Amino acid sequence: VILCAPIERLFYKDKFDGAALVPPDCSAMASNAVDLVPHESSLHPQNTTCDGCPMNEWGSAGEGRKGKACRETRRILFLTSDVVKGDGDPGATPAYAIRPPVTSLSNWSTYVKTIAMTLKKPVFAVRTKISLKPDIKSQFKMHFEFVSEIKDQATLIALMNRSQRELTNMLEQAGKSFKNDDEPTTIEEGGEVQF
Repeated sequence: VILCAPIERLFYKDKFDGAALVPPDCSAMASNAVDLVPHESSLHPQNTTCDGCPMNEWGSAGEGRKGKACRETRRILFLTSDVVKGDGDPGATPAYAIRPPVTSLSNWSTYVKTIAMTLKKPVFAVRTKISLKPDIKSQFKMHFEFVSEIKDQATLIALMNRSQRELTNMLEQAGKSFKNDDEPTTIEEGGEVQF
């Protein structure tokens, strides 16, 4: 059950080196694109806002590549379906976070729009199957598939409240520390996001 999926931007000045995990030079996270600005703790902010940033322009990836230097992604926070049983609040059950590859963002967008248009529901009101499938151009893509609707009102209210708490907490915590930024995100009991 996907709770929230804020937009995230990550810019690394240097090429990826698997032997050395380093924090991004500039990063941003917000619930919508209009609010994206570099975190206060960004090492080397590239612009005052993500909109209009030269690293967020097509062709900025360098070396003749068409892409953007700044990586666009989502931080998708979810609960495993087995903890959402239809009996109200899943409580302090750990949530997990994933970052889909840039090449899978269109799949995410299409999925969320489909749920909103067909069911008239937010994504936390349904169970979703997330899978990886081979792709010729990008090795693999992340896919999102509707499984079932959550109909219990108490559970929906609990999920809505949890979604808002997790989003607020994630946005507050996102810029505080970039140490081990590429390690998996975990959530302590009580719902605190740890990066």
